[in-house]
Amino acid sequence: MPMCSIETGPYYFHYLIHENVCYLALCEKSFSKRLAFAYLEDLKNEFSTHYGKMVPTAMRPYSCIEFDTYMQKAKKSYSDNRARRNITHLNTELQDVQRIMVQNIDEVLQRGAALSGM
Repeated sequence: MPMCSIETGPYYFHYLIHENVCYLALCEKSFSKRLAFAYLEDLKNEFSTHYGKMVPTAMRPYSCIEFDTYMQKAKKSYSDNRARRNITHLNTELQDVQRIMVQNIDEVLQRGAALSGM
């Protein structure tokens, strides 16, 4: 999935392209890139679920204008400092879970290798 950040003056354009849709956010440089991409990923998931099948057949601009309501709520949530702390905390917990899962898989693979060598 192509994603990129482009610096322009005091701002960054962050974008993510998925299934012929470009999700774009303009943020101040001080705004976390990780959080900007989490926001875009959130939009992508929600849009794909509800409107993804409409994209190839959309014939007029603003075919999915009602999605703006979701975008505004998500924008507010991601720009709220408390929400940022919660998302950061959640990401840390997810990284911990991922690390533990990788460790467990490695241990299972090592046991399997030890058993097959017997």
